[in-house]
Amino acid sequence: MRVTVNFLSAKIFILFWCVFGLLLLTVYFVPQLDTRLYMDLTSQDINKYQQDIITAVRTQQFSRLLEMPENPIEEKLDFPRPVLMDSERNIIGARDNEINYIRDFMYHSNDVLHPQSKAFRSLLIAGPFSIHLTNQDQQVEYFAYFVTHVDPQKIIVNYIFDHPWFLIMLLMLVSTPILVWLSYSLTQPIKRLQRAANAVALGDFRVNKELEDTGVVELRQVGASFNQMIQSLVDVIDTRQYMMSVVSHELRTPLTRLQLAAGLIRRKMGDSKELERIEMETSRLNQMMNDLLLISAAKMESSLYRKCVSLSQICENVLDDAVFEAKELKIEMRIKQEIKSPEKYFLYGNLESLSSTLENLIRNALKYTKSIVEVSFVLRGGQVFIMIDDNGEGLSESEYKHIFKPFYRVDEERTQVKKGLGLGLTIVYSTVKSHQGEVWAEKSYLGGLRIVMKLPFWRD
Repeated sequence: MRVTVNFLSAKIFILFWCVFGLLLLTVYFVPQLDTRLYMDLTSQDINKYQQDIITAVRTQQFSRLLEMPENPIEEKLDFPRPVLMDSERNIIGARDNEINYIRDFMYHSNDVLHPQSKAFRSLLIAGPFSIHLTNQDQQVEYFAYFVTHVDPQKIIVNYIFDHPWFLIMLLMLVSTPILVWLSYSLTQPIKRLQRAANAVALGDFRVNKELEDTGVVELRQVGASFNQMIQSLVDVIDTRQYMMSVVSHELRTPLTRLQLAAGLIRRKMGDSKELERIEMETSRLNQMMNDLLLISAAKMESSLYRKCVSLSQICENVLDDAVFEAKELKIEMRIKQEIKSPEKYFLYGNLESLSSTLENLIRNALKYTKSIVEVSFVLRGGQVFIMIDDNGEGLSESEYKHIFKPFYRVDEERTQVKKGLGLGLTIVYSTVKSHQGEVWAEKSYLGGLRIVMKLPFWRD
């Protein structure tokens, strides 16, 4: 499965782990330059320590160590001080606080051909060097080490260098809460903006002031611009609704006068085919205006009065009425509910508009079917598919994409029998699209027409 990282929180954490990876490399490579690692002595260092050995022999430092092996007085010297180890690995000349470090060094560095040095806190130990000293009239081989007090680093720095995993855990402990807070502070305003955008896409044009009051400055500015866009959309919708009302009022006045004039003509001259034609066309024009206003009002109502409604709420009353109506018309009504627990699935929209849309489609099928109407509910990929099938005459495939257009009427027996203005499916199409859904027509397996309505479920 393809994993996407095109999310702000994911990018933040990926960036963090990239930096953390570089830090790990630094933790393991920088200590290689630390003097507290075991380092081979250079030829210059070896010559220097050999000179120290000669000096120690001349000044009888080794002899005094053998004669007085007790721990020397605690004093910090900035020049090398010799320490001996005999064949039985006894340490001679070391102070109490140095013995453990010297033993550790002797354990790791015991090749006189490759003398090394290492710093332990404030001690720098170098060696071993093979020397022969006279002890009780016998020549005995000893290993010589040199201990030097150096300037100590801060304890915490030393501890971190000695325990790199402590550094890793410390960085994780400190950085993780900070990054979690950073990720949360950035992603929460974006999620709010996403929810607001989804609400607008579903027709909810309410201004969300929270977008302007929370989050970083840049995201607040985006939220303010988004709210301005919503307000502009509301203004456009209000203006269109107002214009529709004005146009309707202005057109109805001459239509009313035309109907009155037709009535006066009938009184004076009696009925005629021409007069009937005038009255019929006037009535049709008045009905068209009413339907157009109905579409506009339905859009406005659908946008203003929205909430989360369950699928069962939409279907419950509509299906009961459809079954009753089909029984009266002696038509077989089939309900195929393939969604388990439809009350658990919610849509965000206007309950009345969605119920009316489903009702219109079912009544349309009842109007044109011969004997069977089937309503199916299917769940696919987080969307509900509602399919209405009938076994009527059906339509040619070329008509499928046109029947949702305003005032479009099919010139076939199907529409000649049932008169209409061609706005019923247009209202259905407008309502479904305003709820971010789709609706289309196709051939039914029953032989007639199938109308498919697809609506997305609500995701908070």
